[in-house]
Amino acid sequence: MQPMSFPTMAVLLGLASPVTAQVVLLQEEFDNTRGYNPDSATALVGDGDWVDFGNRLTDSFAASEGYATADGGTESVLTGEPTSADPQVRSDFALGIPKNQVGEVTLRIRADVNNDDVFDASDVMIPGDVSLFYTVAQFGEPGATNGPGPNSFGTPTITAQTDGWYLFSWADPGGLTAGGTAPNVEGIRLDPLNGLIGTSFEIDSFIIYQTANPPPVIELDPGSAVGGEFTLRQEWDWDVDGDPDGWTANGQFDVVIPGGIASSVVTGTSTGGDANWLSPVFNVPDVESGRFVMELGIVSEPGDTTPKQLFYALSGGAFGATQRIDLAAPADDGALHVYRITFDDDINAPITRLRLDPSNTTGIVSNIDFVRIYSEGPEILPPTAELDPAALGPEYVLAQEWTFETDDDLEGWTPNNQTVEVPNDGFTGVYSGALWGEASTGDPQLSSPTLSITEPPSGRVVIEIDIEPDPGTSTAPQLFWALDGGGFSGANALFAPTLPSDGSPHTLRFNFENDLPGTLTNLRFDPSGEISTLVGIGAIRIYRDLTGASDYDQWSSEQAWTPGDPNTGASEDFDADGIDNDTERLFGLVPTDPSSVNPIASPLTTAGTFSYNRRNPTLAGATYTVFTSTDLSVWTEDSGAIQSATGGDLQTVNVQLTATAVDGRLFVRVEAQ
Repeated sequence: MQPMSFPTMAVLLGLASPVTAQVVLLQEEFDNTRGYNPDSATALVGDGDWVDFGNRLTDSFAASEGYATADGGTESVLTGEPTSADPQVRSDFALGIPKNQVGEVTLRIRADVNNDDVFDASDVMIPGDVSLFYTVAQFGEPGATNGPGPNSFGTPTITAQTDGWYLFSWADPGGLTAGGTAPNVEGIRLDPLNGLIGTSFEIDSFIIYQTANPPPVIELDPGSAVGGEFTLRQEWDWDVDGDPDGWTANGQFDVVIPGGIASSVVTGTSTGGDANWLSPVFNVPDVESGRFVMELGIVSEPGDTTPKQLFYALSGGAFGATQRIDLAAPADDGALHVYRITFDDDINAPITRLRLDPSNTTGIVSNIDFVRIYSEGPEILPPTAELDPAALGPEYVLAQEWTFETDDDLEGWTPNNQTVEVPNDGFTGVYSGALWGEASTGDPQLSSPTLSITEPPSGRVVIEIDIEPDPGTSTAPQLFWALDGGGFSGANALFAPTLPSDGSPHTLRFNFENDLPGTLTNLRFDPSGEISTLVGIGAIRIYRDLTGASDYDQWSSEQAWTPGDPNTGASEDFDADGIDNDTERLFGLVPTDPSSVNPIASPLTTAGTFSYNRRNPTLAGATYTVFTSTDLSVWTEDSGAIQSATGGDLQTVNVQLTATAVDGRLFVRVEAQ
């Protein structure tokens, strides 16, 4: 027997991404729950089958078309072989899935692309191999004949899996738009192998997920009251004749005051196609649950069959196109009708204004009875500011810091309306460990470089500024913040306490709790409202409370990279060594060192032993599994492998394999899932 020689060990650090909880609208496992008809010519009304349209498929290399057990596996699949360059499998049933709720769509498929009667890694699929379409009316029956459309889902992304399988994915579009005003997806057409005549395929599953941000639910005349978990936050019922309660009509909605507001009803006539009734500015804070209810009472007018629209503004902003609720006209029977709109995590900021468009047609009389806003659970309180606070607790971890320790280096901050000389003139500029600026107008500003600070699970973020103003001046600084690349606004601004006029250093702390629903991308600090006031900024720091944070966040806070750098995310590759940051966490690598790429502590021996480094599974939340291969193509889990780990956060694991080499070849792969 020849001595076994082992090639250089290949450790593929396979990280299986955690599955995000998603709501499934349709899940087809092709397991006989729904029938399959191999010839559309024989399809019958009511069969509810998937249909081979035009008889364009035939038996696969496993001598089957339709539902079968996967080749070499156990799962049930849909299998066949195209006899046409345009094979089509169509649904012969109505889906009834609202277009505006359709999110990600996935298809798990494999094909014998090289026609060697085996499904394996050599059968490489590309996005163009599969097309997916939908119709807004059910494909005609019998035979799944053509209906309206079909409309393409677009180009998929694909992910290679084991045993030749590929996951084709059509990204979450936040709802579909093609198909006109028809509300539902009723039919699906799947073209499994475009142009690959004679190529066998297997389809394991087809899934339609709900969009990550499902639209509000609209009910007309609901049969029950708003749930007890909701609290009424704002209401207008116009119970004082002639009093509009701060609402105003535009030039295309004629509300005669006082006569148009009587008996708790606002009555107006549209004089154009854009009539609207605009609320005063108010403030209904965001809530931790993200759940709101708006109710609108309309006393219908005989002959009014026009649709209505309700707009809402957030954080003092404008009425965006996505902040519009379309309401179909109620029955024109002269009765009171109630619209109830339920928002579930669609609103993540204070509601500050409403606009009702009661009609889009001239000459329509509208009667508005009431408008109400409810929300569920604790409100998200606005940020607060403190002067010279106590030290932060250990749960707060530094995420970004500017210390202005290098003379003439503004560290990316940009002054406006104030003099900051670089190089400094001994009066303004960066020197002696502070950034010194003198206001040239009454609105001096310092704008930060671009940031990338995400709100932690605790929701708590702190911004601290060390500041020293001119003695004898009254300084009331103001902090502005921008989210997700947006601009600064009065809604995202906070005044600090007035600083003592003692010329001494002070610390301002701005506390945020669930007030940053997005990525913090810019700060602006207005240090003073007085012209010619000199102010020194000693440091600016951003902290995140990592209570309840993921292991990745905890680990990330311990790394030597620049806090807040956009390349420090889990899927990014900070040191550009070809390994993403999260994989480096799981296998005990250093994400700031491009030479730290190998977790192997000792190489594979002829006795079938090796060792590797990893993060303690109790911290990582991962399971580490050993796979072996003799050809780098087919991988098999070595379920009998013995893994013995040392203690600590970073462990060295000694592994004894049960698998043996074939022709002197054995490779090992470790996966973290």
